[in-house]
Amino acid sequence: MELTATKKLDLRPIANVRFTFSKAWKGRQTANHFYVHIDEVSIFHDTDVDITKEQEKELMNGIMKTSDLLLDSRSGKYYTTRGNKLTQITFPNIHTLNHEVDG
Repeated sequence: MELTATKKLDLRPIANVRFTFSKAWKGRQTANHFYVHIDEVSIFHDTDVDITKEQEKELMNGIMKTSDLLLDSRSGKYYTTRGNKLTQITFPNIHTLNHEVDG
């Protein structure tokens, strides 16, 4: 059986988080961002949602100005983009971050 389903998400950038591949930035906090090393991020690949180029562009414009971390206000789950995919993620201390975004 083949099934195509869609889900509606109400995403907003939160907590001024930036994901980094540099261990030198792991856990560092600046006046503008909190840095999370990519090794600490758990990616739930089974939650991947394909997004169009237009949706990706819209998300990236919001992300570049604020945070790599997105919150779905309907479910309380956290997401980020991976190319043309939107994926649910988590990492240690995710629930302790300040959920307000400056900007």
